[in-house]
Amino acid sequence: MASSTGASRRQLLWLFASATLGTLGLSGCMTNPSAITAENARDAAHAGKAYVAFEAYMTNNGFFGAARNKYNVMFVNTTATFNPFYLRTPSNLKVQTMPPRPGAVYALDPGTYRLVFLSMPNVLSEFGMSDSPVEFTVAAGDVVYLGALQYDADKIGGFFDPNHFRLSFAVHDEFADNEAEIAKNLALLPGAPAIHTRLMTVRRAEVEVSPHPHFLGPTTATETTPAPAEPPPPAAPPPPPPDVNAPWHATPSP
Repeated sequence: MASSTGASRRQLLWLFASATLGTLGLSGCMTNPSAITAENARDAAHAGKAYVAFEAYMTNNGFFGAARNKYNVMFVNTTATFNPFYLRTPSNLKVQTMPPRPGAVYALDPGTYRLVFLSMPNVLSEFGMSDSPVEFTVAAGDVVYLGALQYDADKIGGFFDPNHFRLSFAVHDEFADNEAEIAKNLALLPGAPAIHTRLMTVRRAEVEVSPHPHFLGPTTATETTPAPAEPPPPAAPPPPPPDVNAPWHATPSP
């Protein structure tokens, strides 16, 4: 009986992990619902939409030089209701980079979008809206190239904190590398709109993370409350009035 219970628990954990990874877009057979394709271009073409193109990669400085590894990152509209990993957020309010499609164009609702999580090998780092390190803002009708988000991870945790990293962020204009593919995807939209460049904003160039999923709600940036200042010393009492009967040399000078 105990063996059956243990097997059931392992199966549930595996099902949860499979469902989570699949929804996060880490499965090779997943599609990206906000990406413009020949099949959905007409439905995605609305006057109130914004269209963006961007990519993200993690740099791995190895023996043969710097390599670009493309893992999943997700931006979510700041108006979206929090839920674990933002899995149930409508596709028009979030955009992610898995599966990787260089030159993809995504249809989104207007608003400000912030990076809420990114993945590294075997590790997922989640951010709260308030402490998100990267953001971009789009308005209805915008057709914008947001740039290539580069993030690097330096492991700084010890043996008992193996997932403690220092992450650094930078955004590069690499439009020319994907211009042909971006143009092909924009051509699927009525009128084939032109795109202009407005790179996303790095709010915090470097952050330290110890990745753990925040199932109980979004994280918030903590602020250190300054210690209360020590009260000033009490003022010295005023000098007593001069004694008119004292000798002249004992009377204070005016």
